[in-house]
Parts: sequence; C-alpha cells; structure tokens
Amino acid sequence: MNQLTQSFLQQFYAREKSSGRKIRIETYGAGLSDRVIRAIHANCRSALEKAVQEGLIKTNPAIGCKLPPKKSREMKVLTQIGVIRFLNRAKEEDYYELFLLELATGMRRGEILALKWSDLNFKTGELRIERQVNVIHGEPIISEPKTKSSIRTAILPKALLKILSEYRKNVDSEWIFPSPLDNTKPRNPPAIRKRLQLILERAGCPKVRFHDLRHPYVKYTTKNNCDNLMKIFVYTEPIRRMCAKGTQFQSCCRGKRKPALSASLQENLLACRRRSVRRLFSFAADFPRIPHAPILLAPQPPL
Repeated sequence: MNQLTQSFLQQFYAREKSSGRKIRIETYGAGLSDRVIRAIHANCRSALEKAVQEGLIKTNPAIGCKLPPKKSREMKVLTQIGVIRFLNRAKEEDYYELFLLELATGMRRGEILALKWSDLNFKTGELRIERQVNVIHGEPIISEPKTKSSIRTAILPKALLKILSEYRKNVDSEWIFPSPLDNTKPRNPPAIRKRLQLILERAGCPKVRFHDLRHPYVKYTTKNNCDNLMKIFVYTEPIRRMCAKGTQFQSCCRGKRKPALSASLQENLLACRRRSVRRLFSFAADFPRIPHAPILLAPQPPL
C-alpha cells in the first residue's frame, strides 16, 4: 500500500474509462461512464483516507487526482398538451392513477410505489409519505426515504381523492399500487421506468425521466405569489412540516428550508392555495379526451 501513488491511480482510472466494462459491451461500449469513474474514485479515496487515519500510510494518494467533469443532465418537461396526451394514454394502459398522483405530488418513484392505503386519509386528504421501495438483487426492499426531511405529509385535492376512491374498489391489496404478479408486494420500480417510456412513445410525447415528472409540482409550489398559482396545470399543496421549535409550520420545496410564516399569514396563504387547487385540479374529475388518431398517426402539435 505504501507503493500506491497518484500516478498509478490516474492510470487505473484511464484504463477503466477506456476498457473497464465487463458486461453489456455491445450496448454501452467497452469503457465505463464518467459517473462510474467518479464513484470508483470516491470509494478509493475513502478507503485510503481510512488507511491514513490508522497509520498504514502517511498521505492519501487519491487527493488531487484529475477526474472526468461532472455533467448534470438537462431536465425535460412535458407541456400541458403533452401531459394531457400522456395521461390519456396512461389511462388506456391502467396507469392513470399512478402517474396522475405523481404529477400532483412530486414524489420520488420509490416513494409513490411504497404507498399503502393506510397512509391516505380520505376525510382530510392527508397522504403520509414515510417509506420507499428499492430493488436489491432483483427483489423489492422497503426502507426509509432518502433523507429524514423526506418523511412528510401531502394534502390531496378532492378531485384526486375521488379518483383514488374509485380506483380503490378494484384493488385488493394493502399497497396502493401493488405488483400485478403478487398483490402482497409493491410494484417493481424498474418496471415502472420501462412502462413510462412505453407510454410516452405511444402517446407521441418526448422521452422524459420519471424524475422529470416532478417538475410541474416542484416548480409551481415554489411560487410566493398566489396569482402565479393560476398558471399551473397540476398542483397540490406544498408539504407542511413542523419547524425546530414545534410552534409553526414551514413550507419546504426542493429540500430548502424557508423562514416560518406567522400563523395568521400562513392560514390566509393556505386558504388561497386551497381555492387555487380546487379550481386548477377540477380537470381531473372529467379529464379532457383527445382523439387517438392524432396521438398515434397524424403530425403532433408542438410540445
């Protein structure tokens, strides 16, 4: 270990980037992606830092290594017309409730698939989010959400509650979205990702990630002016969480904490938002139909 140098690590990273892939070479090429190289470096640096702390080596040779630049993927967002076409197609394939709830709440994929009927209060509209589904060795595993702040409560509009109430009559499981193969288990997250791309393709919509479906919720729940709420297409009340003192609520979006509002000001703001929610989400009760021919065959309107 004392003979391990920074030059050796750089050569190792370069070799892995050019010819480090062991499987699916025909699909992805012989080299590993920049993201994987950065992950390998992080593990090496962490291990070598532990060796420094235990006195096995004097310095960490991983510090200062040149790594591939970190590239952030550009978020693609469906337009209002695109969302309508997408949900119409999802309804034909029995995925309407799942994707409608996703657009309305902005939950992560693992969080929405881990929902149970016991998490939803149809009287108050409160939806408790406190677990997620991960796949380990091909099996769905239930665990806690990504962060402690991810444990939260969302308020659903009455129109969406009505849709979920009708949907529940046909679901014989404790899970809101159970697996079609075994209703004692939640749906498989990778299967939902594949189904999403298939629905988008059949609806004539551009390809987007499941994570991108959160954008309509996240974008418009960060608006401070209630007038701007009238511009959104899908909306639900922002998450309310107790602040550190436990006396006031805070609105939390994108993981950023905002100053707590006074009780009276907050109640007025929430009342305004509730009115906006009722008006803006009324489309869900009688969702507009678009002829199927333009979706599949005719030239599509610009998205």
